[in-house]
Amino acid sequence: MRTKIQRMLTRSVSTLMLFTAVPLAYSNMNMIAIDNTLKTTQASVDDKSRLKDLLANYENFQANFTQTITDSNGDELQTASGTILLVKPQKLRWEVTFPEEALLIADGQTVFSIDPFLEQVTLLEQDDLTNNNPLMLLTTNDESQWERVDVVFNNGYFVVNSKDDNAMIVSVTLKFDDNASLTRLISEDRQQQTNTISFTLVEQNIVLPNDIFTYDVKPSWVIDDQRTIAQ
Repeated sequence: MRTKIQRMLTRSVSTLMLFTAVPLAYSNMNMIAIDNTLKTTQASVDDKSRLKDLLANYENFQANFTQTITDSNGDELQTASGTILLVKPQKLRWEVTFPEEALLIADGQTVFSIDPFLEQVTLLEQDDLTNNNPLMLLTTNDESQWERVDVVFNNGYFVVNSKDDNAMIVSVTLKFDDNASLTRLISEDRQQQTNTISFTLVEQNIVLPNDIFTYDVKPSWVIDDQRTIAQ
């Protein structure tokens, strides 16, 4: 069984990469080739409009996921699977069922990182994690978010590149199926770590319970409030 320190380190990688990486089917050489192609391809306004139209089709998105995180050399750092729920504006429920249970909830203001093994809930300011983050295009209709990115459609993938030189995530790649459902999301951070997430059993615009983004903390659990101003 993992020690508490090992567990905390693993959870830190998973949480940051979720908010902060390119498909498994691509080798490093393929990615270099694609990267060179994209650098010579001017971002198209039409491509951005196409992606905006696709994402505008849903107000919420629910699916099962499998996730793999790799380093700059392509070596695997972590794998996980579970369920995800995205709701506009800026809400997320990310529940890991394998290899160990964990839950992350973002309610639009606060991120709750819930660890049953440690019996601990960590509270983080959502803006600190999502500022200038192109992933937020999935959970908002805010036009100003689109002004911060360039979009290129290449080989069946929408590649979203941040214009901000200081952004934690430099690019996000999205793949949709023939039914306009999101099936793969790949993000790359400034340290060239890659987060590849594949989706199955996708449902869009479903009726949701009112308390889906709340969590009742048990009295005996530790609450680690890392927000600048405790709310």
